[in-house]
Amino acid sequence: MRTSCVFIGPLAFGCSWSFGSCHCPCFRAVTTVASLCLLAFALQGCTLRIGGSTSLDGVIYDLRHRQVELTERCEKLERENDRLEDQVNALGQQITRQVHVEGGNPADLPQVVTLKFGRLSGARDTDDDGVDDAVWIYLRTLDQRDRMLPVSGRLWVQVLSLAAAEDPAVLAKKQFEPDDLDRCFHSDLTGTHYTIKLPFQSRATSPVVTVAVTLLDASTGVTIEHEQEVPVSVGGVTGQSVDHSGL
Repeated sequence: MRTSCVFIGPLAFGCSWSFGSCHCPCFRAVTTVASLCLLAFALQGCTLRIGGSTSLDGVIYDLRHRQVELTERCEKLERENDRLEDQVNALGQQITRQVHVEGGNPADLPQVVTLKFGRLSGARDTDDDGVDDAVWIYLRTLDQRDRMLPVSGRLWVQVLSLAAAEDPAVLAKKQFEPDDLDRCFHSDLTGTHYTIKLPFQSRATSPVVTVAVTLLDASTGVTIEHEQEVPVSVGGVTGQSVDHSGL
């Protein structure tokens, strides 16, 4: 049995069909489009129900995650700040107690104010050829009461030939970093001092050389200098030692 019908509404197309099968191409196209539309709406609904699949949901998730991280970081920094404040307060109380110790004065704390050469300092002939080719300095770092005081700092040493007929010549020089200086510290039968050994870079032509030392004290930032003449044997002629420190 065949008949004709008209679909009223959005699918307003006329076609003829039978109960067995549809022979209208328009009907097939419309049903295909309708199926795709329904599928699209269904997928959209699934996406909205699942959540977190859209770009907006992703941004919101990231922002919330970062907010949590920043909150935890702020709390950690606040705890660290509280700990440091407690340390500062404790140190302030210690300083206050030190200042109020009866008879104590921070200005009297020992610090290096003077450099001197020990009595065994002088030139050395290390190769036994009758000519001195090095200087050994037993450096003493002294405090306000002329007591030997170990020091941390940087030391510069120069050995100069200041013969009247010549321009000043550098026979030896060296810079000692704090670790180097610390390794030079000795306390034995010869006394307590820093042993500085410098070989000459060129042959001494004058019977007297000048040894100049400069110390930068790491604890105070003060620079201390000392200069002293040291006799040198040059082919059987030896000069005299002169201390220019005025001490």
